[in-house]
Amino acid sequence: MSDGFDFVGFRIQWRRKRGTTKWCVYTFIADRPVRSLKDKIRALTGRLSQQAPRNVLIRLNQMMRGRSTTSGTR
Repeated sequence: MSDGFDFVGFRIQWRRKRGTTKWCVYTFIADRPVRSLKDKIRALTGRLSQQAPRNVLIRLNQMMRGRSTTSGTR
């Protein structure tokens, strides 16, 4: 389990707690969902985008809020 494993969009892994010798189980968002979110943001915020900044920020907020509710973090 030291290498960790992916489960339901999360990466679960044993890691040493910073500053101690204690080992704990850590959960991170898996690589694929992060990559997917970055791709969506790049598509929305292209350099030649003609959208109003207000609309772009509203859409970004919706995407980030959606990601936080599905990952269980707030």
